[in-house]
Amino acid sequence: MSVVLSLGELEATARKAARGAGYAWGVADEAGRAARAMAEIGLDGARLLRELADAVAARPHHSLVPARLDSIWAATEGPLCPIRAGAALCDLARSLPEGGMAVSRVLVPGLFLPFAADAARVRDAPVTLSWRGGIVGIGPEGLPRASGVLKLAEAAEADLFLHPGGTALPAAPHETRARPDPAAWDVLLSLAHRTYAPATEASRLSGAGAGLSDND
Repeated sequence: MSVVLSLGELEATARKAARGAGYAWGVADEAGRAARAMAEIGLDGARLLRELADAVAARPHHSLVPARLDSIWAATEGPLCPIRAGAALCDLARSLPEGGMAVSRVLVPGLFLPFAADAARVRDAPVTLSWRGGIVGIGPEGLPRASGVLKLAEAAEADLFLHPGGTALPAAPHETRARPDPAAWDVLLSLAHRTYAPATEASRLSGAGAGLSDND
């Protein structure tokens, strides 16, 4: 059965799913926003987030951040999380090295794309993101739905290179609904459920008594 959602529904559930996968709420906010941004250009942000949750499940989250923020971003050991690296990029967008920066071993690199678009918006100028086998120019107006974007969204891991400037491709028209893969959506719902506090005995008794009058 197909799933059709508002973008707000997707973002809210993706946020809770990221929290359920072990991210702090602030990072989970960014994950929900990234999933929504991909859905806005017609790609499956829910599937990408599910793939990221699978990829980080057995890894300590502190190991997924860049060890330093200079011209080469890399974890001390292992891959980088696209959400954590992307959030750091946005914080430093106005001071990107003119020669560009390498972002090594990014998991589910499609989820890094919305942050590259944010950097272009903050700078009010294009940025260019490249990797082995692909390149895409991203302008302040937003992400394009180009062949390079589609290819990067299918990659499990990639070494990225981002530099200021270049020629931006036209931004994609924004979709108004999200159509996630049903299996991926079920996984996100399951992860989101982990954020719900279990009912206490008092609340269960209160619920059991709701609707009962003195005459019952």
